[in-house]
Amino acid sequence: MIRQFENLQSSDGYLSVEQIRAAAVRGSAHHQCELAVRYLYGRGVEQDHSKSAEWFLKAAQQGDVQSQSAIGDMSAKGVGIQRNVIEASTWWSQAEKQGYQTFRWSHYDRWLLPSAEDGDPDAQFDMALILMGDTTFKITRDPQKAVAYLMAAAERQHLFAMHRLGIAYERGQGVDRDDASAWMWFYVAESSGLEQATVDRRRVAYRLSPQRIEDAKREARGRWASHMIVQILVITDF
Repeated sequence: MIRQFENLQSSDGYLSVEQIRAAAVRGSAHHQCELAVRYLYGRGVEQDHSKSAEWFLKAAQQGDVQSQSAIGDMSAKGVGIQRNVIEASTWWSQAEKQGYQTFRWSHYDRWLLPSAEDGDPDAQFDMALILMGDTTFKITRDPQKAVAYLMAAAERQHLFAMHRLGIAYERGQGVDRDDASAWMWFYVAESSGLEQATVDRRRVAYRLSPQRIEDAKREARGRWASHMIVQILVITDF
């Protein structure tokens, strides 16, 4: 992963780290990027990917094109920042609009797609978001393939894949629209520890009869009980 940033070489080698930091704190995007590179490689400071991501993000928000590309790369693989292919794609797009050649397609062709095919659940989830059209990747949408990736990731207890399956069933993306199945997936995600699924489960419940909810709950417990790390019996409200 670090090799992807080899083009971001220190340009202020004659300045001390404290001088660079001072300029970065004053708001210089150039020096914020420079400080991020220092933390990324451990040049004159202890290597710290979290601090690197923090300073890249500050510079990216000011329009620094190298930082936009870099924070996209870090978001794509979860280096120093939470993994999020949607955020990564957004930052890559910002850099590309300025004419910068990002690692978007290198990431996709050389790592993401092969990893998804090899069974990596995080890569499968990211591929699903891309194929659903949730990102700025300019690629032909394939909701059915996306659902297949989501199902594979859900089998490996990927909470966000479970949740996104609920959304797919609620919207009819790659599957027939089915509120009962949507409720079931939100229930499985919630019962597996994803709190944000609660609101979605309750929203869908308004469109279902008590009997259909009980049937969906029974199916969830039958198929996915081993995934539910939270005591499933505590969820009694619809």
